[in-house]
Amino acid sequence: MILMVIAMAAFMSVASADVWLPPSLTEVEAQAFMNAQWLSGSCVIPEGTQRIGAQAFMNCSGLTSLTIPDSVTSIGSQAFAGCTNLSGSVVIPRGCTVAANAFAGCTNLTVIYDEGDPSELFSWEISGGEVTITGYKGDKNVTSLTVPAQIQGCPVTAIADYVFASSRYLSHVSLPYSVRSIGNYAFAYCSVLTGVSLPSSVAEIGRYAFYYCSALEGMVEFIDATIPSNAFTGCKKLNVMAYTTNGDGTLTLARFYGSAQSVTVPSRVEGRQVTAIGREAFSYRTALESVSLPRGITTIGQSAFYYCSALKSIELPYGVTSVGASAFHSCFALETAVLPSSIRSIGSMAFYNCTALKGRYSFVDASVDASAFSTNGVEAWCYQSTAVNEACLTACISQASDIVVPASVEDYAVTSMAPRAFSGCPSLEIISLPASLKAIPAEAFYKCTTLIGVNIPGSVTAIGEDAFYGCSALYSVSIPASVRSVGTKAFYNCTSMTALTLNSSTTAIGAYAFAGCSALSAVTLPGNGSNVGNLAFNGTPWLNNWIAVLAQDVTRGCTTDYQKALVLHDWLTSNTAYDLSYTHYGSEGVLFHGLGVCNAYTLTYSRMLSAVGISSMTVTGTAEDKYSGNSGSHAWTLVLLDGSWYHVDTTWDDPIPDGNERHTYFCLTDEEMAADHTWNASDYPAANGTLYSAPTTAEAAADDAAAPAEDASGEKTLQTTTRNKRR
Repeated sequence: MILMVIAMAAFMSVASADVWLPPSLTEVEAQAFMNAQWLSGSCVIPEGTQRIGAQAFMNCSGLTSLTIPDSVTSIGSQAFAGCTNLSGSVVIPRGCTVAANAFAGCTNLTVIYDEGDPSELFSWEISGGEVTITGYKGDKNVTSLTVPAQIQGCPVTAIADYVFASSRYLSHVSLPYSVRSIGNYAFAYCSVLTGVSLPSSVAEIGRYAFYYCSALEGMVEFIDATIPSNAFTGCKKLNVMAYTTNGDGTLTLARFYGSAQSVTVPSRVEGRQVTAIGREAFSYRTALESVSLPRGITTIGQSAFYYCSALKSIELPYGVTSVGASAFHSCFALETAVLPSSIRSIGSMAFYNCTALKGRYSFVDASVDASAFSTNGVEAWCYQSTAVNEACLTACISQASDIVVPASVEDYAVTSMAPRAFSGCPSLEIISLPASLKAIPAEAFYKCTTLIGVNIPGSVTAIGEDAFYGCSALYSVSIPASVRSVGTKAFYNCTSMTALTLNSSTTAIGAYAFAGCSALSAVTLPGNGSNVGNLAFNGTPWLNNWIAVLAQDVTRGCTTDYQKALVLHDWLTSNTAYDLSYTHYGSEGVLFHGLGVCNAYTLTYSRMLSAVGISSMTVTGTAEDKYSGNSGSHAWTLVLLDGSWYHVDTTWDDPIPDGNERHTYFCLTDEEMAADHTWNASDYPAANGTLYSAPTTAEAAADDAAAPAEDASGEKTLQTTTRNKRR
């Protein structure tokens, strides 16, 4: 039997064997002896062999010398790459096509090309001991060409502008490893050129260097080369990968040129690991449908696959930690994306406009920009590990209207949420929270204006400040008995909320908690309301209705507006004490705590008057203590009685300590009020009624005798046997 071909991968990675290459051999196929490190000594390719395939002897580090016969016509990519112990020299026969990286890493081996007399085909210039090819003389008889590595003992380092431009017969050109520069239009319009061996030593390629070499095909690779974007314009069958060297010696795929539908990024180039896909590396590759990325990639750069409009799927290998901003922006056909748990950051708009993408992604201890995903088919959940087996939901990015928060992720129970965790859910309407959740944090659903309903589990003990602030569509919420506190402005301006039930276990309702809930008309509030904070229900129909019922009950039997105004005045001063802690500014303080500052007195009095059909308005200005001369900002009431306006100051008619209420500041004219009150009269109607007047002089004097001075700061002071005019 005559052996003519050693098949592909025949001895690949074999531990040991006795191998003899017979004289009948015509071809050593790709990877035949790849990684066969047991091969040692001299490698003599027998005469008659014509082809040595890609990676045929790659990484055979035991080989020390090499002989190639004149019969060999082609040596494939990386055929002897990594044979690091090859030394001496090897002669490449004339006419043999050699891939640019055939001897990559063979640093001790001198490769000599037998090219005959180079003047038959080339003209050149020598400068500084280096050769630049300046012209080509070949005719139709030359279809395959190898540029010599040396001329007159000097290395060939450059191909000048236009050297091979419009060569109509060249089908293959092999450049030596010594070439570093290829000039402008050097191979432009070589219309039948199907292959070119470009060594990775090339550092610079000129403008339009391979312009419309439309038959050129295959894959070429460069490391740290300057390549203009138009260098390969019109080379529709050629794919080019340009790499840059990172600080640690690894490589970044900086740019891909080509129109391939499917691309496989190698894990190594010339023995160096590829660890990143660079900024805009594949951007606007509109024919690209699939990309295979190797293990070892850690970074996907900004806009790396921007507008790869035909890309259907992408699998990022485990180990990728960063996906840059706009990395897959406008990949309209992208249906599936496999994102590993190793990811630690995803930049803004990374998958923006990926309208076909569907999936639910969970990231632990990763930073994901709120704009990273913008499609109805995608949900992104971000968590931060907080303790052993516990995690905090930091962000949910979703276009969905109905969301169920999971109870766990990986090995973590979801026990908490971060502020504004759902700010990236512009369409959120219904949300169900897990039984593992302990609290709803501040601003969790801040201004989620489309949120209609929320299911709060019985595990939640606190609802944080501004948790549902501005959720204007929220009308259905059930607060479980487990909730101990509702924070400040927790449901502020939830204008669609109509009903609320609170349990006796809720011991604290923060300031403004339900303020501005303009549709809230039914509230179940157990106990005496001592847990209600400042202005907690301000602006709600429920509070206004309560005050109205109270006012109507207090004024039952009154036949005139004057009587009603007086009775309400007396009820307020008898049931309220001035709040020296300056905590209560609304009617809630009066109703639930019996405390308030001047604003609470005035606001409650005006609401009571309105409930019984009496018009009023609040006056703001300053008030001065006639004994100390101190003054400070203050509020009181203008009341319309029988067609005339009168001043009423319920605060200053309520003494400290309680029990000696007075009428000194009931139904005063502008002139009378101006004795110790100041305001901008042009902002209010004139109070000049004469039908109702101040108490008698004796009554007023008795009250004044009990009025204390204010301290130097303007604050009211409590003195023995005195009653204070309070704001």
